[in-house]
Amino acid sequence: MTAAPRLQPREATAPQLINVLHSPKRIRVKFGGRVIADSRNVLVLRSNHFLPIYFFPLAAIDQSVLKPSKQGQQHPVGGETKYWDIEAGDRRAADAAWSFTAPPDEN
Repeated sequence: MTAAPRLQPREATAPQLINVLHSPKRIRVKFGGRVIADSRNVLVLRSNHFLPIYFFPLAAIDQSVLKPSKQGQQHPVGGETKYWDIEAGDRRAADAAWSFTAPPDEN
């Protein structure tokens, strides 16, 4: 039996490079057979240590699929976060999305 391949393997001492940019593309998320998020105004958090993370404006997300989770934690930059389960069609994903409780000022 072989070990599962690791995504983006990095040396522990490699410097972590992070940037945030506006996506030049329209980003659409489908889950449970339906579109649950769709926007041309998406931010992308990129790093050499993890896969890209998309941040959608709240208005671009179908709020009916978000169910509050009990999960939450402190974020080193943005403060307290809350997690959301996603339920659509016959599918459910626990702690699949998160948001800041009080988002930092965008200015």
